[in-house]
Amino acid sequence: MGETERAVNVRPCSIPTARMGVARVHRHRSRRIPRSGLVAFELVVDRWPRGWMLIGRPSSRVLDGRGFVEVTRVAVEEGVRNACSMLYGVAARWALRERRPIVTYTLATESGASLRGAGWVEVGRTPPPKRRV
Repeated sequence: MGETERAVNVRPCSIPTARMGVARVHRHRSRRIPRSGLVAFELVVDRWPRGWMLIGRPSSRVLDGRGFVEVTRVAVEEGVRNACSMLYGVAARWALRERRPIVTYTLATESGASLRGAGWVEVGRTPPPKRRV
């Protein structure tokens, strides 16, 4: 491999491993890390884990009742091109294999480019959750 080429792949990992990775590198560290999940993946670059994704039950009871799964967290270290898109692509393929509809949410301040890059389609917008006092 040349100097600019890297061996990049995504593989399943344990939920605790993904939780630790997300806690370490997620941009919004103040947000609560999900306690559990259904499946987790890690992005590996040159044999080193550099990104993590957790997929779990949706926060919406209605979607949960309809069999949906939700990408609950994605976190990737700086400097890995297209990493989030790769993880979202793996999530979509996993959900298709499991015959489960999948959903995720982004903050209004985020562009959603990684989702579009992975082939996801925006189907709606929801208002931000009300803050608890």
